[in-house]
Amino acid sequence: MRRSPGFFARGAILSAAFLSLLVLSCADGAGASAVGDEPYTAHEEAADFVIETGADGKSDAFSSQFDPARVVSEGFFTNSGAVTGDAMQAFFEATPYGTRCWLADETLDGARMADVIVDVAVAYNLNPIILLTRMQVERSLISKNEAVSAHTRDFAFGCGCYDGQDCLEEYRGLDKQLACAATTLSDLHAASVDGSGVWKKGKARRTLDDLLITPFNHASASLYGYTPWVLQGTGGNWLVWNITRKYAVHFERLGFLDLSDPTHDDPWVGRPCQEHLDCLFEDAGQAAFCLQFTSTENLVTTPRGFCSLPCEGYCPDLAGAAPTFCVSLDEASGFCAPRAHEKNAFCEKIPGTSALETERFIGTSNAYPKTAVTCMPPAP
Repeated sequence: MRRSPGFFARGAILSAAFLSLLVLSCADGAGASAVGDEPYTAHEEAADFVIETGADGKSDAFSSQFDPARVVSEGFFTNSGAVTGDAMQAFFEATPYGTRCWLADETLDGARMADVIVDVAVAYNLNPIILLTRMQVERSLISKNEAVSAHTRDFAFGCGCYDGQDCLEEYRGLDKQLACAATTLSDLHAASVDGSGVWKKGKARRTLDDLLITPFNHASASLYGYTPWVLQGTGGNWLVWNITRKYAVHFERLGFLDLSDPTHDDPWVGRPCQEHLDCLFEDAGQAAFCLQFTSTENLVTTPRGFCSLPCEGYCPDLAGAAPTFCVSLDEASGFCAPRAHEKNAFCEKIPGTSALETERFIGTSNAYPKTAVTCMPPAP
């Protein structure tokens, strides 16, 4: 980051007194961009410029080639439960750089740093891997195997460090740095969701390296709000994309992450959900919703759901996702359901659904009758 973004800390790990200090010291800069006038490209870890190939074809969370409009998927960015503290500790013990990270021995107020990072990510509804990426992008802290200087540790995310100036003392401390980075990313994401942000999903804007980018999702809008540079092959959000892929693939190789899990993908028809906020997308002016239902297995009833759209006759398809089909449960209204397809392992990746031959819901449309095998919830 290397500069001072505005933020309001709200994590449970911070004391009330410290919270008041942060609000008072940062109120004037709330919502400001987390960047300076010049790109920061002096990244010291050469391995971070090597393209990770292990995720190719395994997950829609990452494109196999860098897409500046879609740095990471929405589902991956907001998956705060992606990894546990134990998984994070195992990552520190054996990093993708072939080294043991110095953070493996670090504690904060008696807690393992691995647990602290995960707790902060959960408090701000962020994937903990996103915070790891920021630590590496800013100061190459994850690839270091020896303890860093007190100054480097205390300003791990560059918060409060203006270009060409001394870092501000009120930002000193790894706890404050974590809160700063997490709050900034979370607030930028929320500003894209509610439309108040400078960077927002679906709105074209020029980066500071003069490229016109239309963020595909709120996650990418948040990342551009944090660092509005593309810098393909040299830094910026290209580096964020490459390091995040590297770390996610390594967590999978360690056995702590399944990148084929559809909850890592961008919200679309058929993605498992629990509430409507899990389905923040629209098509042709129609807002998506979470089609909620329950399933009973071994006498245990479990709440389930998948993202859907209202329909009459036809449903939209998305490249790279399972095709969809307009169906009905009550013959009065239609909803889009995913067809049984290899992308959803023929419905196995959508808990509580079954592959069933269903008739098209026509409604008032001019669609013709048709059937398709779709992933259907239990009949009401």
